[in-house]
Amino acid sequence: MREVDIYEGVNKVTLVPAGAGVGKKGKGAGFYCESCNLTFKDSIQYMDHLNSKQHLDNTGQSTKVERASLADVKARLEMLAAKIEKPYNIHEAIAKAQEQER
Repeated sequence: MREVDIYEGVNKVTLVPAGAGVGKKGKGAGFYCESCNLTFKDSIQYMDHLNSKQHLDNTGQSTKVERASLADVKARLEMLAAKIEKPYNIHEAIAKAQEQER
């Protein structure tokens, strides 16, 4: 599966000339999805398709999100806390802000 850079065309719409392809089925001019054998005339339709149920089913992906257990959340928080060199202390931050105001 080809990796798609979703930030490549931010705030840009790319159009393909109307006569360039015939229908959506099969390979034609435009944005082609190999998994679904569909061609799209503009980047907005293509991005919508990449997030569609049809495309996700064809690529073996799922839209279902697993519910995290308490143990999962605690483990994630511990992992993130370990990345921080110095834990954030709100009282120290308030004291620094008050010193800077003086």
